[in-house]
Amino acid sequence: MGTYLPIGERLAEERKRLGFNQTDFAAVAGVSRKTLFGYESGERTPDAGGLAAWASEGVDLMYVVLGERSKAHPVAQLLADEQVLLEAYRAMPARARKLLLAEMLTGKKTRKADGKADGMSVSGDGNRVAGRDYNETKE
Repeated sequence: MGTYLPIGERLAEERKRLGFNQTDFAAVAGVSRKTLFGYESGERTPDAGGLAAWASEGVDLMYVVLGERSKAHPVAQLLADEQVLLEAYRAMPARARKLLLAEMLTGKKTRKADGKADGMSVSGDGNRVAGRDYNETKE
């Protein structure tokens, strides 16, 4: 069976890049520090469950497994807390997303104290850049 040292070295690089010590990094994958040491030293390889757990913390799996940095869309590189925010945003109704973006882009509240929208809207086509090419209107 050959050695898995390159994978282990890359896994250790990713752990350090993300600021984890061995104990905490092992806990993310549900393994012991001794097992993680075995991965990093090339004596064994992590299973898919461990890799998936580390990916949720920002580990670049393409780099760990293949030695090539991932060129995937930035969404694929989200940390766990960023993913929660994105999922909540995507679950919002379209109007609520629009109002949230208007608030973020303009720094102005889009709701009055009574909770009703004040009529501000943000519109544009698919080629617009948020924060630069939006249209603000007051009704």
